[in-house]
This record gives sequence, C-alpha cells and structure tokens, in this order.
Amino acid sequence: MFEERLDSGIEKVNILVKIDKLGITKSSFKAMWEDDIYALKHIKYCGKVAIVGDSKIEELMVKADNLVFGSEAMARSVQRT
Repeated sequence: MFEERLDSGIEKVNILVKIDKLGITKSSFKAMWEDDIYALKHIKYCGKVAIVGDSKIEELMVKADNLVFGSEAMARSVQRT
C-alpha cells in the first residue's frame, strides 16, 4: 500500500501501526534487517507515524527508534492500550 500511495502522487505517507503481540523472539534477524533497509530507503516519504501497542517493551522500542531515525519534527509516539 505504501508504494501504491507514492505511485498515485502522494509525497508523504502517514502510517498507523497497530501492534497486538510483538513476537520479537519469533522474528528472524534477516527479516528485521530487510525491514530496516526498506525503512531507511523510504524514510523521506514517511509523514506522521503513529504506533499503537500494549506493552512497555514496544514503548521502549519506539523511543529507541526515535533516537536512531527520528527528529523533534518527526518523532513517533506510542499510545498504549
């Protein structure tokens, strides 16, 4: 969907991510690496990013992400449910 939005002429894509149960121990390093590379290549096309989760770990991961990828203007936030 992300690339479809860009192809339709939208310059910045706003993203809503809902994380139910983050199975980080079940994810492969290769998959996470590929996701990170994709994100880095396309970060200039990201508008606002909202992440909804239910755990303290997810909140900490978003804070770490902001340190690496974010800025004051593009900071992501987490709303815990």
